[in-house]
Amino acid sequence: MSRVCLYFIRPPETDRWLRGDRHLRPFIRRLIRGRRRPSGIERVFLNLCLGLDRLGVPYVVNLPFRDLQAGDRIGILGQGRHCLDGY
Repeated sequence: MSRVCLYFIRPPETDRWLRGDRHLRPFIRRLIRGRRRPSGIERVFLNLCLGLDRLGVPYVVNLPFRDLQAGDRIGILGQGRHCLDGY
């Protein structure tokens, strides 16, 4: 039996001004702006999951690529080529 496997992969944070600031910037951003609201492709992913829930379709989110089986149906959402790293 085939499963529906969905993947949402955010682009990795990169250093902008100083080496290692990719770890500090999200923390400071959250202090100043508050919790991050989903938008763009993340909003599309959440709406897809809500639609599948309403239809009663079982799905798995972010299953490790090594656990995929031959008959699985896969949907990958994200930005850039890094989404397929490890596939």
